[in-house]
Amino acid sequence: MAQAFLGGQKARVCLARAVYPRCEITILDDPLCALDPQLAQQVFHRLLAKEGGIVRGPGRSVILVTQNDQFLSLCDVVVVIKDQTVAAHGAYDDLVAA
Repeated sequence: MAQAFLGGQKARVCLARAVYPRCEITILDDPLCALDPQLAQQVFHRLLAKEGGIVRGPGRSVILVTQNDQFLSLCDVVVVIKDQTVAAHGAYDDLVAA
C-alpha cells in the first residue's frame, strides 16, 4: 500500500515540475497512470480541462500520451497509434462513430 502511495506522490511531483513553467508546449507521457482513477480525474480536470485547466490557455498546446481511454473524450484531437503507425486521428466523437 505504501509503495502505491509513493508512486502517486512521485507522479504528482513530476506533474508539478512539468506544469510550473507554463510553457507554450507541454508533453506529458502517461502522467496519470500511477494515480488511482478518482485522483487521476481530479488532476486531469485541474491541469488539462478546456476551461480552467492550469496548463491550457491561449497560445498553449498539450500533448498527452496515454493508454487510459477515460480522458479521450475531453481531448481536442485524438491520435491512435497501432503497430508504430497512425491508425486514426480526429475528434473523439468522430473516431467513435467511425
